[in-house]
Amino acid sequence: MRVVSVVHVMAEYFASPLWDRTPGGPYGDIELEELAISPDLADALSAWNDRYGVEPESPFEVDRVAEAWRWWNDGLHLSRRLQGELGSEVEVVYFEEEPPRP
Repeated sequence: MRVVSVVHVMAEYFASPLWDRTPGGPYGDIELEELAISPDLADALSAWNDRYGVEPESPFEVDRVAEAWRWWNDGLHLSRRLQGELGSEVEVVYFEEEPPRP
């Protein structure tokens, strides 16, 4: 298992949604299986990351905004779950700090 002290939760098109930001360490993405987290959480983080940048099939702006809010909120919830599983020795930061704006 990888030892980290700071993890950013940040979606990315071609990488893991988890990023090692341990001071003094080599920064970079963290493969989900490198951390001691449950398979359920790893699957949920992967599914959330897969939704990054995907536009809903609706032509209505209200649907696009609603999906952006759902995605943002899901990421916040997953960040909190990750913090719970990693414990207080690791700082988990949700990179998408502000909700989307219409």
